[in-house]
Amino acid sequence: MLVSKDAPAAAAPADATARAKADLQSTDAAFMSARPIQLHGTTYKLKSPLSAQALYITINDITEAGGHVRPFELFINSKNLQHFSWMVAMTRLISAIFRRTADPSFLVEELKSVFDPNGGYFKQGHYVPSLVAEIGEQIGQHLQKLGLGPRADDEDEPAQPAAAKAPAKAAAVISKR
Repeated sequence: MLVSKDAPAAAAPADATARAKADLQSTDAAFMSARPIQLHGTTYKLKSPLSAQALYITINDITEAGGHVRPFELFINSKNLQHFSWMVAMTRLISAIFRRTADPSFLVEELKSVFDPNGGYFKQGHYVPSLVAEIGEQIGQHLQKLGLGPRADDEDEPAQPAAAKAPAKAAAVISKR
Protein backbone atom coordinates (compact mmCIF):
# COMPACT_ATOMS: atom_id res chain seq x y z
CA MET A 1 0.00 0.00 0.00
CA LEU A 2 1.35 3.39 -1.01
CA VAL A 3 0.74 6.36 1.23
CA SER A 4 1.26 9.85 -0.09
CA LYS A 5 2.84 12.62 1.97
CA ASP A 6 -0.23 14.70 1.07
CA ALA A 7 -2.74 12.28 2.62
CA PRO A 8 -3.16 14.24 5.91
CA ALA A 9 -3.60 17.51 3.99
CA ALA A 10 -6.32 15.96 1.84
CA ALA A 11 -8.23 14.95 4.97
CA ALA A 12 -8.25 18.53 6.30
CA PRO A 13 -10.57 19.96 3.57
CA ALA A 14 -12.91 17.00 4.09
CA ASP A 15 -13.04 17.79 7.83
CA ALA A 16 -13.68 21.47 7.09
CA THR A 17 -16.46 20.53 4.67
CA ALA A 18 -18.03 18.24 7.25
CA ARG A 19 -17.88 21.01 9.89
CA ALA A 20 -19.43 23.54 7.49
CA LYS A 21 -22.21 21.11 6.61
CA ALA A 22 -22.89 20.44 10.32
CA ASP A 23 -23.00 24.20 11.01
CA LEU A 24 -25.44 24.71 8.15
CA GLN A 25 -27.67 21.91 9.39
CA SER A 26 -27.70 23.29 12.93
CA THR A 27 -28.59 26.76 11.56
CA ASP A 28 -31.42 25.27 9.50
CA ALA A 29 -32.68 23.38 12.55
CA ALA A 30 -32.85 26.63 14.51
CA PHE A 31 -35.36 28.15 12.08
CA MET A 32 -36.99 25.17 10.46
CA SER A 33 -39.59 23.50 12.59
CA ALA A 34 -42.14 20.83 11.89
CA ARG A 35 -45.31 22.24 10.43
CA PRO A 36 -48.04 22.52 13.04
CA ILE A 37 -51.41 21.00 12.24
CA GLN A 38 -53.01 24.45 12.15
CA LEU A 39 -51.54 27.80 11.11
CA HIS A 40 -53.19 31.20 10.86
CA GLY A 41 -52.98 32.85 7.49
CA THR A 42 -54.13 35.66 5.28
CA THR A 43 -55.20 35.40 1.66
CA TYR A 44 -54.70 38.35 -0.67
CA LYS A 45 -56.36 38.79 -4.07
CA LEU A 46 -54.18 40.32 -6.78
CA LYS A 47 -55.92 41.48 -9.92
CA SER A 48 -53.45 42.25 -12.68
CA PRO A 49 -54.09 43.60 -16.18
CA LEU A 50 -51.68 40.88 -17.38
CA SER A 51 -54.15 38.11 -16.59
CA ALA A 52 -57.92 37.76 -16.93
CA GLN A 53 -58.01 35.72 -13.72
CA ALA A 54 -56.97 36.95 -10.31
CA LEU A 55 -54.02 35.56 -8.36
CA TYR A 56 -54.58 34.52 -4.76
CA ILE A 57 -51.64 34.63 -2.37
CA THR A 58 -52.00 32.94 1.00
CA ILE A 59 -49.33 33.53 3.63
CA ASN A 60 -49.51 31.35 6.73
CA ASP A 61 -47.74 32.56 9.86
CA ILE A 62 -46.23 30.64 12.75
CA THR A 63 -46.05 31.89 16.33
CA GLU A 64 -42.78 30.88 17.93
CA ALA A 65 -42.25 30.06 21.61
CA GLY A 66 -41.34 33.67 22.51
CA GLY A 67 -44.54 35.00 20.91
CA HIS A 68 -42.69 36.20 17.79
CA VAL A 69 -44.82 35.78 14.66
CA ARG A 70 -43.17 35.19 11.30
CA PRO A 71 -44.29 33.83 7.93
CA PHE A 72 -43.96 30.07 7.56
CA GLU A 73 -45.31 29.28 4.09
CA LEU A 74 -46.79 30.89 1.02
CA PHE A 75 -49.21 29.59 -1.60
CA ILE A 76 -49.99 31.19 -4.96
CA ASN A 77 -53.06 30.03 -6.85
CA SER A 78 -54.98 31.05 -9.95
CA LYS A 79 -57.38 29.65 -12.49
CA ASN A 80 -54.91 30.75 -15.15
CA LEU A 81 -52.84 27.65 -15.94
CA GLN A 82 -50.46 29.72 -18.09
CA HIS A 83 -48.61 30.67 -14.90
CA PHE A 84 -48.88 27.30 -13.13
CA SER A 85 -45.27 26.06 -13.29
CA TRP A 86 -43.57 29.27 -12.15
CA MET A 87 -46.20 29.79 -9.43
CA VAL A 88 -45.47 26.33 -8.00
CA ALA A 89 -41.72 26.99 -8.16
CA MET A 90 -42.12 30.39 -6.49
CA THR A 91 -44.39 28.92 -3.81
CA ARG A 92 -41.83 26.28 -2.89
CA LEU A 93 -38.82 28.61 -2.95
CA ILE A 94 -40.43 31.40 -0.93
CA SER A 95 -41.81 28.91 1.61
CA ALA A 96 -38.33 27.41 1.99
CA ILE A 97 -36.89 30.89 2.63
CA PHE A 98 -39.64 31.66 5.17
CA ARG A 99 -38.80 28.48 7.06
CA ARG A 100 -35.04 29.13 7.13
CA THR A 101 -34.67 32.78 8.06
CA ALA A 102 -35.92 34.97 10.87
CA ASP A 103 -36.37 38.06 8.66
CA PRO A 104 -37.10 37.33 5.00
CA SER A 105 -37.52 41.01 4.08
CA PHE A 106 -34.58 40.84 1.63
CA LEU A 107 -36.87 38.74 -0.54
CA VAL A 108 -39.25 41.65 -1.06
CA GLU A 109 -36.65 43.86 -2.75
CA GLU A 110 -35.46 40.97 -4.91
CA LEU A 111 -38.99 40.27 -6.16
CA LYS A 112 -39.82 43.97 -6.64
CA SER A 113 -36.77 44.36 -8.87
CA VAL A 114 -38.05 41.82 -11.44
CA PHE A 115 -39.06 43.60 -14.65
CA ASP A 116 -41.31 42.10 -17.31
CA PRO A 117 -39.72 42.38 -20.79
CA ASN A 118 -43.16 43.23 -22.19
CA GLY A 119 -43.50 46.14 -19.77
CA GLY A 120 -45.28 46.60 -16.48
CA TYR A 121 -48.49 48.40 -15.58
CA PHE A 122 -49.86 51.12 -13.35
CA LYS A 123 -51.86 50.10 -10.31
CA GLN A 124 -53.35 52.52 -7.77
CA GLY A 125 -51.19 55.36 -9.03
CA HIS A 126 -47.80 53.67 -9.06
CA TYR A 127 -45.85 51.67 -11.61
CA VAL A 128 -45.60 47.90 -11.09
CA PRO A 129 -42.79 46.46 -13.27
CA SER A 130 -44.15 42.88 -13.33
CA LEU A 131 -46.55 40.42 -11.77
CA VAL A 132 -43.65 39.03 -9.72
CA ALA A 133 -42.94 42.56 -8.43
CA GLU A 134 -46.58 42.90 -7.36
CA ILE A 135 -46.30 39.61 -5.47
CA GLY A 136 -43.20 41.04 -3.79
CA GLU A 137 -45.12 44.18 -2.81
CA GLN A 138 -47.87 42.06 -1.26
CA ILE A 139 -45.35 40.00 0.70
CA GLY A 140 -43.75 43.27 1.85
CA GLN A 141 -47.10 44.56 3.13
CA HIS A 142 -47.66 41.30 4.99
CA LEU A 143 -44.20 41.48 6.57
CA GLN A 144 -44.87 45.08 7.66
CA LYS A 145 -48.10 43.93 9.27
CA LEU A 146 -46.02 41.43 11.27
CA GLY A 147 -43.46 44.10 12.18
CA LEU A 148 -40.72 42.69 9.92
CA GLY A 149 -38.70 44.51 7.27
CA PRO A 150 -38.57 48.21 6.48
CA ARG A 151 -41.62 50.38 7.08
CA ALA A 152 -43.32 51.93 4.04
CA ASP A 153 -42.20 55.45 5.07
CA ASP A 154 -38.56 54.28 5.22
CA GLU A 155 -38.46 53.69 1.47
CA ASP A 156 -37.04 56.78 -0.20
CA GLU A 157 -37.10 55.54 -3.76
CA PRO A 158 -38.88 52.82 -5.74
CA ALA A 159 -37.15 49.46 -5.94
CA GLN A 160 -34.61 49.20 -8.73
CA PRO A 161 -32.21 46.39 -9.47
CA ALA A 162 -28.57 47.10 -8.65
CA ALA A 163 -27.75 47.16 -12.38
CA ALA A 164 -30.26 49.97 -12.94
CA LYS A 165 -28.82 52.04 -10.07
CA ALA A 166 -25.21 51.77 -11.26
CA PRO A 167 -25.62 53.81 -14.50
CA ALA A 168 -27.39 56.58 -12.56
CA LYS A 169 -24.49 56.77 -10.10
CA ALA A 170 -21.99 56.76 -12.96
CA ALA A 171 -23.86 59.61 -14.69
CA ALA A 172 -23.84 61.62 -11.45
CA VAL A 173 -20.07 61.17 -11.13
CA ILE A 174 -19.51 62.20 -14.75
CA SER A 175 -21.71 65.30 -14.41
CA LYS A 176 -19.74 66.46 -11.33
CA ARG A 177 -16.46 66.52 -13.28
